[in-house]
Amino acid sequence: MHSTFYPNRKYIIGNRKSILVLGIGNVLRSDDGVGIHVIQALEAEQIPQGVAIEDGGAGGLSLLDSMQGYDKIIMIDAMELGAPAGTVREIAVDDLSSIKSRLNEGTHGFNLHDMRALCETLNGVSPEITIIGVQPGTIDFSEHLSPEVEKSIARIRQMVLTEISQFTGEKEGQ
Repeated sequence: MHSTFYPNRKYIIGNRKSILVLGIGNVLRSDDGVGIHVIQALEAEQIPQGVAIEDGGAGGLSLLDSMQGYDKIIMIDAMELGAPAGTVREIAVDDLSSIKSRLNEGTHGFNLHDMRALCETLNGVSPEITIIGVQPGTIDFSEHLSPEVEKSIARIRQMVLTEISQFTGEKEGQ
């Protein structure tokens, strides 16, 4: 896993809410890596204090450690939405079971619902989770996104920035 931490930032300031933006995927499988590509696009943005950006790799139980201590988690992943390639949808955690995604398949019996419940057990609170799903066009071996999914990156980036500003109450770009 690759994390981007900014040394001049504190991730939790006073009662300020903290956010984790987690890109999930395999960049060697074309559109499956869309979550990682979005994370890379966000690294060039001015991200507010209290927000961490992380490459979650292919997901699984290892995400549990990453999810600890955040008020909100925004996950970006390729998912079978039954829609044209590049389609982007915000998906509620409770609706995830009807979608083919690594987030509800789980590893060693743990899926996103289980990990959220475990976070609550360990921290006393369950983070608010927003999932941004992207319909892949291809998951063949390639380091390049399909043109349809590549076009969706700017929209997803904007969705993430909007989620951050709505959650923190700050205007985008502050």
